[in-house]
Parts: sequence; C-alpha cells; structure tokens
Amino acid sequence: MKVKIFFQLHIVSIICYVLAVISIFSGFYLIIYCNIICNGGIVYIIGGVLALIPALIIFCSHSNIVLFGKNHITTPGQFLPKRLRTQYKLKIAYNEIISVNIVMTSKNSKRRQVSGDPHMAWMFLEFGVKNKNYELLTINWFTKKQKIKIINELKKRLVESGNYINIGNPNELLSVKQ
Repeated sequence: MKVKIFFQLHIVSIICYVLAVISIFSGFYLIIYCNIICNGGIVYIIGGVLALIPALIIFCSHSNIVLFGKNHITTPGQFLPKRLRTQYKLKIAYNEIISVNIVMTSKNSKRRQVSGDPHMAWMFLEFGVKNKNYELLTINWFTKKQKIKIINELKKRLVESGNYINIGNPNELLSVKQ
C-alpha cells in the first residue's frame, strides 16, 4: 500500500499558505540579498527574521494533515498551544478499528474543552478501537470533497488490511452531520 497524505485545502488555508510563502521569500530576501549583496547590516537580518514569524504562525495554525500509512492512519496533531489545539497526535492501526462514525463536538480529540466559544463544534471521524475507548480525528477544516476522499480511502485501506467493517456511504455520513 502506498502512503497517501491529505492536507486541508479550503480557501482560507490556501490564502494563508500564499501569505506564508510571501513571508518566507521576503524574509530570505531581507536576510540574503540586502545583507550580503547590499551590505545592509543587522537591521536587515532582524527584519528578515521578523518577516519569517508570520509564516511560522500560519503553518502552525493550518497544520491539519491526515496520513494513510501501510498499516495505520495517523496525524501529527496541531502545532498550537494546548488550550487552542483541537487535534493531538494520533496513530491507529487499521486492524484495530472496530467502528467509524462522524461526530460533532466542541471538545478536542482528547475530549477536553477547547478555549473559546463552548458552542462551536468541530467535525471528527470517531474510531472505535479494540481494547480502547474511541479515538477522534478532526476533519473539520477539509473541504467536503476531501472528507469524502478521506472516508473512501479509509474504507479502501480497511478492506486491504482485512478489516471488513461497514462504514456506509460518505455522502450520507456527511449530510447527516453538517
């Protein structure tokens, strides 16, 4: 089985990624071009480092990734402060999954309240796992097309690993929860 990675691609994320790339180029421009070629000095180095900070913030806040490996589904989690984080690191073997559902909750993937509006809910894939409770994988920031692809990829990987649980139609799962 080939490794497959899903990145969030909704319009806000794409705009943020473009801004991050601009920030990176402007930072390197200030550090390299102005300092080395124009003999600029410490002011350009500080300016270049400060220009890189928005890129770091953007990549940390828009770091929702779902990775389908050979034998497991995983996510590195979000690189945000714990009080703002909705997804923590997760790794689940395909053969340990006994059920899959979609849930909406205002809590994070460890089922703890997230700082902010308690009425705001995020969409998660909920995995029933052997010898454990339920594990949550956030899919809130993915487009509907990507959510369908993620669910279909999960179904395919489960069958390939010999796990024949019934997940159902992704469109029906998503339409009920949105």
